[in-house]
Amino acid sequence: SFIDKKIPVYGELEIGCREVTSPIIAVTGTNGKSTVVETINAGLNQAGKKSFALGNLGTPVTEWVDSKQEADYLTLEVSSYQLETIEKFHPSVAVVLNIAPDHLSWHGSMESYLKAKSRITQNQTIEDALLLHKDLSVYPILQKTRGRLYWFGRDLDPSRDGLSLAGDLLEWRGAGPHWKSQVKVDHLFPHEVENLLGAVSVLLLLGIEPDQAITLFEHPLRLPHRIEEVGVHRGVRYLNDSKSTNCHSAIAALKAVPTDSIWLVGGQGKGEDLSELAHIARDHEVRLAICFGRDGEIFSAGLDPEIQTRIVPTMREAFELAAAEARKGDTVLLSPAAASFDEFQSFEDR
Repeated sequence: SFIDKKIPVYGELEIGCREVTSPIIAVTGTNGKSTVVETINAGLNQAGKKSFALGNLGTPVTEWVDSKQEADYLTLEVSSYQLETIEKFHPSVAVVLNIAPDHLSWHGSMESYLKAKSRITQNQTIEDALLLHKDLSVYPILQKTRGRLYWFGRDLDPSRDGLSLAGDLLEWRGAGPHWKSQVKVDHLFPHEVENLLGAVSVLLLLGIEPDQAITLFEHPLRLPHRIEEVGVHRGVRYLNDSKSTNCHSAIAALKAVPTDSIWLVGGQGKGEDLSELAHIARDHEVRLAICFGRDGEIFSAGLDPEIQTRIVPTMREAFELAAAEARKGDTVLLSPAAASFDEFQSFEDR
């Protein structure tokens, strides 16, 4: 291969960004990237800045460059695959939301996956910023930057600069003035709060007024296929979380829905350790787990014996069984924790 022969291989992200003069905000992580990118982009535009959301979520950077538009900022979703083929890519603000085992069949190991993610900061200077979720403090490789390091999350350690939420009290420490503000979060899913803390942190680092930045908490951006309510039928609420292609995202969904729910899980698994997923499903009192698809039996075997499971070959059969078993007041959650390619073209198709 070219790589074996030490011939440089540059990806689309690298080629496109070589033509970009606007400051770049780059967001990576295992889950939540698209939502956070779109939220940052919306926040910047609402604050009177001209920003475009580009990259792995839709419009390639090269396509935007060809359009010859002007921008105050470009907000990019970047994947671990893309970061493996950069050389000069230089985000003014780099954001890592979370890390969980994913794409390991490509990267080979968790260590290689982390190394790919860490490349997001390799060209940063002292004028730049790196923003990490507080849970990433266990990964020193992700904390390397020539820029300034900030953190975000609930109950952030007081010694760390960044954005912390304690109850409903939001507090910023670090660049610019120290401030506190009350925010209403009880209408939000737990993972939405974390995503919003990351997005608001970026706006603050870019100099957006705090009162303007925190308005994002009022009306969270919710993208399709992410714990999306698709309807209520005969008193049963149906939630589509088809974007859940790994255990980490399914755990977030289970934490967001009521107990005693019916859960559709399965598809093309990624060989992950299912123990934490099983623990959360048990603690959240899932009433019935309907396991489907290529790895339905693996998911069924990996769940806690206390959870009632049924195994069916296809997602259609899983849905029909869920509809038959559901009672008025129930929630039926599709959050597969697996890729869709055994039955479908994509998570959207699923």
